[in-house]
Amino acid sequence: MGRLRFSRAKSTVKRMIPRIRKPIFFDPHAKMERISAPEPGELRLIKELPDRKLRLVAFMPELDLPGERAGVISKKRIPSIAQFAKHLDATKYSKGAIVKSQQGYIIDLKRLPYKLTDYFRAKSRRAHTPGLSLLANQERIRIIGQLADLGFRVVVPKYPDLGSTEPKRVYPKLKGIARTFTPKKPIRYGMSYEDDRYSGKHYLKKSQIPTNNYWARDIYKIVDGKRMRVVPNSTSFLGEGGLSVDIALNVFFASPRLKEDWNVQKIIEKGGKVYFLEKEGDKYSPSLSRAFGAKVFEKGSHIDLFMGVIGKNLLVDPFFFSENRETIRKAANENGLRLMMVPSSEAIFHPSNFLIIGENKVLVERRATKTMRALRKAGVEVVPTAVALKANLEYGGGVRCMVNEV
Repeated sequence: MGRLRFSRAKSTVKRMIPRIRKPIFFDPHAKMERISAPEPGELRLIKELPDRKLRLVAFMPELDLPGERAGVISKKRIPSIAQFAKHLDATKYSKGAIVKSQQGYIIDLKRLPYKLTDYFRAKSRRAHTPGLSLLANQERIRIIGQLADLGFRVVVPKYPDLGSTEPKRVYPKLKGIARTFTPKKPIRYGMSYEDDRYSGKHYLKKSQIPTNNYWARDIYKIVDGKRMRVVPNSTSFLGEGGLSVDIALNVFFASPRLKEDWNVQKIIEKGGKVYFLEKEGDKYSPSLSRAFGAKVFEKGSHIDLFMGVIGKNLLVDPFFFSENRETIRKAANENGLRLMMVPSSEAIFHPSNFLIIGENKVLVERRATKTMRALRKAGVEVVPTAVALKANLEYGGGVRCMVNEV
């Protein structure tokens, strides 16, 4: 199709994509102004905005692992995850970096010595499913087609700056179900909080890789009708959508990373209600689990993997709930939410990372059959994903992470 400009939509494009009737003027990389929080009662979170039936989905860069073969698990005898945990417990600074819990082994990579951190990351890469980025993109194409069947219009950003890793092979498959566009400014920076492994204090870390290209939810968050995103030299992370979960009109759960965020503080000053959680969740790592032959989780992930609100129902991962029990119960009681637990056998699928597609309608990971049954019993209309999101979950995100509202 070539490069499309929304301001010059042609009749041929309209014939190819009948769902898009008018040119769409949209640039998610437009300069974001420092917002001031609205007056009490005026804050509108995304699910209270008028439904424009327009969604943004990004694709994974098609990454090759230089010098490494994915999907190859070494036959050499290596220490077990239990032996690593025992060894680290005997050290001064890394004690508790690997702990055994009810759900499995939890690794805190930030507390490991640097050489051991590199070892675990290399181990994870080698145990990845072969062709993982291509498989993840194939899953996203299926989800885009499903959203199109549900009446949504989908736009997909292109990132030519990625060079050879740009997923060019998937764009032709979007014909008839989505439309591509080239943003004015590609996202080249990712900024995040890191913990100092000795003092425990937070500090800002800037990376030069396109970290936010492939998870549309973390490109921006809509607050009061404005798109807020994480940009270089910014000290606000509210735009990283996975760090918060909306409850109601001006109420949301927030990651502990947002406690000192000035945008969040402004919202609180103007009458907003924010429930700061004590801890982030533990993300299931299929690759490390394959490498060590045991269930392995990585510590410190976005909270939207472990909780979701639809109507008056709050779906929570049971292990995440055990670490944030008081805050979650308080929020549920004050907002009249019905607390629902994800079955422990389905926690590795992260079904609470569902996508809201209607007033009382959600898109849920198809393997979480017990969770879907519980949601239907609670009166929620549930649509299973068109495909199991195995590759995307191996990258660390679910259906909510890959889709954002426009």
